[in-house]
Amino acid sequence: RDFVYAGDIAKGIIAAIKTENVNTAYNLSGETETSLRELVSILSDIKGENIIPNYEKARPGDIRRSALSAQKALRGLSWRANMKLEGGLRLTYDYFLQKANKKI
Repeated sequence: RDFVYAGDIAKGIIAAIKTENVNTAYNLSGETETSLRELVSILSDIKGENIIPNYEKARPGDIRRSALSAQKALRGLSWRANMKLEGGLRLTYDYFLQKANKKI
């Protein structure tokens, strides 16, 4: 999967709105493929607790891999994702932890 921090996506959308190339599509991508196993490992590190995923059988239509190129957005919008996955997940975790005022 290709995970992108919401703040980076928001900046990309704003850049696309402001561009003169109004009829152009852009991929807003982190250009880094991360497996769900890697994602669980990162989340376990952030939470400080071993998360054990519950794996299910693949369903028809499931997308096994997905990663995009954001080179067109870099050229046309001067945009690139700046937040690394772990940093974005840590910010998101801390935000919800603060809002809940308890361990999640």
